[in-house]
Amino acid sequence: MHEGENCEWRYDKRLQTFVKKVHDVVVVEFNKTYFHFTWSLVTYEQGSETNIFRRIFTEEVPVKNLYLIPKITTADRWWHQPYNPTFNLTPHNTIVGFENMNYYEGSNSNIFPTIAGQYYQAGLQTILRHKSNNVKDAGYLVGSQRDSWDTRSVYSYVLFRLSWNPNEDIKQIAEDFCSIHFGRMAVKKMAEIYLLTPVAYKYGLHIEPV
Repeated sequence: MHEGENCEWRYDKRLQTFVKKVHDVVVVEFNKTYFHFTWSLVTYEQGSETNIFRRIFTEEVPVKNLYLIPKITTADRWWHQPYNPTFNLTPHNTIVGFENMNYYEGSNSNIFPTIAGQYYQAGLQTILRHKSNNVKDAGYLVGSQRDSWDTRSVYSYVLFRLSWNPNEDIKQIAEDFCSIHFGRMAVKKMAEIYLLTPVAYKYGLHIEPV
């Protein structure tokens, strides 16, 4: 998709052509649903640049059975960045992509359980308030397959709850999660700890940009 020698087509035209061709096969020929990830690890190109996004997904790209999947973050999963600005720019249906913000913790360890509930909820509420909101669902890019109190488990639990009600009280969600895993006697204190973890994680392990 990137610049090549003797290539007369711009990046956005090449990607638009690719999406249209895949749509022709998946939707038109086979009558299936086409899910297209638009996010990337970088803060440029289709993943987070609104002008490029608009140039790719114009009226030439059909909307039938096509779901675009931007990620809630602008680039990779780290805290010091704005939300992805490419939501609600075109009439295409979208699915919000979420990813747990803690990637120092392995899949079988509970080194630093981190709840990103406040961060996710604020982003979700922001894009849903848009007058031309086209968000239809949410996708969890790193889910949990076990009953645990680690980051992936609390991440999954919080997002399931927010999918039902984006405005639900995060403190209540945290307390419910802690009640399941630590018992009623420890609910209040453990919920307070979980709700403080994103601050410790964000400012303890990352350097804030100027």
